[in-house]
Amino acid sequence: MAPPQNVQRVDHVAFVYRRENHQQAIDQFTKAFGITDWDGPTEIPLFGMVIAQSVKSGIEVLAPLDNDGDTMFSEHLRAKGEGFFALVFGVANLHASAERAEKEGIKFDKDEKGDFLLLDNMISVNGEAAHATWPAKLNRYDEYGLKPLNGERFYLSQIEFKDC
Repeated sequence: MAPPQNVQRVDHVAFVYRRENHQQAIDQFTKAFGITDWDGPTEIPLFGMVIAQSVKSGIEVLAPLDNDGDTMFSEHLRAKGEGFFALVFGVANLHASAERAEKEGIKFDKDEKGDFLLLDNMISVNGEAAHATWPAKLNRYDEYGLKPLNGERFYLSQIEFKDC
């Protein structure tokens, strides 16, 4: 049976570490919480990052491919150091939820046409899922990024599991 879709609650929390500390962070989360279902680590050059995630436990561990680069991950490390990166909030309908929040004055990352910038993690790497294991367990993994809210990074997500 598939885990329930996280709706109107925290879906997962993302942490960012320097590249050389990435695996150690994964190992610490594994020891502390008994997580054994990590997807990754996977390098995603398009976004300049390496990612490991346990979608069931709700923990995502990121690192920039280049600590000194100009990605949001390396910039975050310079500004805030290692640790918390973003909170991802699950919704039933991503677009409708973003439109509702925008009407309330919440700002979102937008593409060049002014539309919500969709992060479709099922086709983010050369037209394939961010992790090779995801097509077998997920139907959908979409996110919209909010502009910083209360000094922190947040995303809305619509992540749907397959019935397993």
